[in-house]
Amino acid sequence: MKPMVTIDTNCLIAVEEKRAEADAISQLMESHREGQILLQIVAIAASENQPSGTSNPRFSEFQNRLKRIDMDGIRVLKPIAHWGVTYWDWALWSDAKMLKLEQDIHNILFPAQPFGQEEFIARERERVGETVGAPRIESKWRNHLCDVLTIWGHIWYGGNFFVTSDGNFHKVTKKAQLVALGAGQIVRPLEMAAMIWPNQDLC
Repeated sequence: MKPMVTIDTNCLIAVEEKRAEADAISQLMESHREGQILLQIVAIAASENQPSGTSNPRFSEFQNRLKRIDMDGIRVLKPIAHWGVTYWDWALWSDAKMLKLEQDIHNILFPAQPFGQEEFIARERERVGETVGAPRIESKWRNHLCDVLTIWGHIWYGGNFFVTSDGNFHKVTKKAQLVALGAGQIVRPLEMAAMIWPNQDLC
């Protein structure tokens, strides 16, 4: 069975901005087309905050984004539905098992932060004062939720390799706990490329 490789939003940004790891990520897409791996991304990537500070109003904008960077053939996984965050037809109704996994992941990635949106906003406003507006705090909560649901989707669908440059996923204690939940291997883009093409220089 071909390995299931999940990339995150940072990988898309790397390709768009032609960062050092862009070629490695594009090669992963090519291996997906050739049938060597199953490359996937969680649909929650469409809900990530954009440079404008807002999220995409329509999922089709995310699909167009994938086309622009020649990744429109990637498998898209549905996350748990969250009102006002996920998109109709691109999210799953949840059950107790799904929600427990989500909560467990949140507790690993953001142990000091409340899980719920209202509690998070209230805590942050108390911490930083009223000078910081609710939209800015809500944006921070959304980013945390997107991180949680990204690796939630990877684990829930049985992914083998989770590819990200986000340092929070690579912290030793956090990585070990995520692996224990079923994350398989958590690697950086160039590390993933080296596993597939050990004789190529993609740096």
